[in-house]
Amino acid sequence: MGDLLPGGAVLAKLLKKGGVEFVFGLPGGQLFPFMDAVSREEGMRILTTRHEENSAHMADAVSRLTGKPAACFSTVGPGAANMVPGVAAAFADSIPVVAITPNNQTFCTYPAKGSIQDGNHLGLYRSITKWNAMVNQRERLPELVLWALREATTGCPGPVHLDIPVDVMYKTFSDSEYEPGYSRSSGRVRGDAKLITRAAELLSKARRPLLLAGGGVVRAEAWDEFRALAVLGIPATTTPMGHGCVDPNGDRYIGSAGWLGGSAVHKALQEADVVLAVGCRFSGWLGLGKPPVMGTPGTQKVIHVDIDPSRIGLNVPVEVGIVSDAKVFLADLLELLKGRKLQVDEQWFAALIDNYKKYMIEMEKVAAMRSDPLNEATVAKLVADFLDAEAIVAFDGGQVMEWAHTFVKINNPRNKLFTAGMGHLGMGMPFANAAKLVHPDRQVVNITGDGAFALTCQELETAVRYNLPVVNIIFNDRAWGMIKAGQVGLYNNPVGTDFFDTDYAEVARGFGAYGERVTRAEEIKPALQRAFAAGKPAVIDIITQFTPHPVDRFWVESVLAGCELPVPAGNAEKV
Repeated sequence: MGDLLPGGAVLAKLLKKGGVEFVFGLPGGQLFPFMDAVSREEGMRILTTRHEENSAHMADAVSRLTGKPAACFSTVGPGAANMVPGVAAAFADSIPVVAITPNNQTFCTYPAKGSIQDGNHLGLYRSITKWNAMVNQRERLPELVLWALREATTGCPGPVHLDIPVDVMYKTFSDSEYEPGYSRSSGRVRGDAKLITRAAELLSKARRPLLLAGGGVVRAEAWDEFRALAVLGIPATTTPMGHGCVDPNGDRYIGSAGWLGGSAVHKALQEADVVLAVGCRFSGWLGLGKPPVMGTPGTQKVIHVDIDPSRIGLNVPVEVGIVSDAKVFLADLLELLKGRKLQVDEQWFAALIDNYKKYMIEMEKVAAMRSDPLNEATVAKLVADFLDAEAIVAFDGGQVMEWAHTFVKINNPRNKLFTAGMGHLGMGMPFANAAKLVHPDRQVVNITGDGAFALTCQELETAVRYNLPVVNIIFNDRAWGMIKAGQVGLYNNPVGTDFFDTDYAEVARGFGAYGERVTRAEEIKPALQRAFAAGKPAVIDIITQFTPHPVDRFWVESVLAGCELPVPAGNAEKV
């Protein structure tokens, strides 16, 4: 028998056994054994942030970028509450994160006796995790840690939560008590052969078929198979979570990312007679699978493939529902379609391609307009033109995010960071910091609005402390621009949406980062060159004005569907 280890050290070793390499959090006395052990564990790295929410965001981003689980931790009570938003964002997008909260001693919790910072962490996290548990006995620590890892990474993945009393963190274990092997399913779920054959028949006979990739294709690392299916001559697009599964540089590209993709995507979603949806759940980015974003249910036949059977048919009636891993399904379908002559209406496909090209010409015209302050299309286009093909981009903010989706090309789904499920503002900086940690030699940018940036700008200190030279590009319109536009449009009365003109370049310099403010289009490229050459975290604060986007109507229809709205005021002068 070797040296005795405290529970916190056992936790660290078991997380490593489960593939966790990065751990993010804020320090606390209940966590001393765990933090000490992770810092000493070869192949693991522990980093502290300036707010618990951002610890969860960084763990989330690492998992999106690597396909492996990452961990985050908080302190007791208020720390656990602070971490909730970040875990909720991971839950909404099915990202495997292990969230760890310490708690007061087992003899005074559940039910609580009034100890300082008492908190019902189990209840707090239950609705935002796939699985959660309290380690209420020392002996159960190894079992429950491994159980949590299995739940996080198998089936439809998602965040899990362990609540560990401080006395369990400090109690000791021998080798024989914490050495159980890490076991989880290593195979892939294969769909029913008859159903896959039926799907192949529907696709091969369809005149207006459409391929739709969601986050499940990314999680299964199946974008090569998805692209191979598109090469057969079927129009293809994605949800925001599947963005990058279709090559944006191909000559038959029609756009990506649900209704963010533009008019050709809208046309394809509405007019397709057969939709093959792989690893998506028909969220609001697809209008919940209904008009006006998609075609009429029943008339439009849907083949829905997902690892989670509960998602199939949830929002749309399906012609064929297949429970399968995306990679295995796509490989099986490709084999069945090999040699078959498809019936795709080439005129329809050509019309989609032409529609996308015309849409982009109109977007380029907006970007070419010069104004004072700069319009958001101009800034998004100039930033997109500057970035490398393999740059990793965090899409933060509201209206900013729409224009960034229009111009920034994503050729690999792991080059994009975006919280599609929550639309979580402020995630950009912690996500970008994590990206630079994982890929130190790549360009990493956070494209954000001033409202979103201010939510988590304290993480500039984290970036400086760990030497993570991320470039934050702020579209600064001094307002919650998207919300202000809605208030003006409906009530001609913007309430609580205007900001003081904060100089974020000066804020950056205060943190020890590089900062520069830009007001003219010709200044953007040189400013970006200087920011990347600075060799440290940077902020480019660009003064902009709110710029309406053609997809705005879908945002309104998604958020306010079913509401009895007032007659629009029709006055946009105050925006």
